[in-house]
Amino acid sequence: MSTVVIELCCCGQGQRRRKTALLVAVRRSLYVTVDALLQLNADINFQDHKGRSALHHAVRRADYRMAKLLLARGAQTGGVDIAGNSPLHIASIFGHAELCRLLLRYGADLYKKGQHGSLPIHIAAREGHASLVKMMVTLFEVFTSSFIYSRSNITQVTTLLSTS
Repeated sequence: MSTVVIELCCCGQGQRRRKTALLVAVRRSLYVTVDALLQLNADINFQDHKGRSALHHAVRRADYRMAKLLLARGAQTGGVDIAGNSPLHIASIFGHAELCRLLLRYGADLYKKGQHGSLPIHIAAREGHASLVKMMVTLFEVFTSSFIYSRSNITQVTTLLSTS
């Protein structure tokens, strides 16, 4: 099935903004509509004119339920917008710890560099989100230990990402 792209013209600027029905539904928190569109094979990773996917929009809106729905249906955590930011970078900017945990559970890269080479932990620190920085430091320590693949470290990461 091909993706239907709605081209919206900005008033007086002649610039076009690419949106799909899925992106519009995500931005309006229309959960049933999003689910129906995904059942019809809508492109879950389509990016708008700013390079933002449906997951980027859900994270920007702090919509945990929508982000979880998209991730469960296969949304990629590593896609970047035109500024080079992944959904994890966006969640770090706004201090959305629960969304960071969710993204990390679904495979988001804690080491991915975003705009100006910043890691999510750099962004969280810059924005003053101390508890988020603490969580990420703990994850860095676990990931960089020499026993990363030991059962105890996997259990520790799972516990850390599951706690509120």
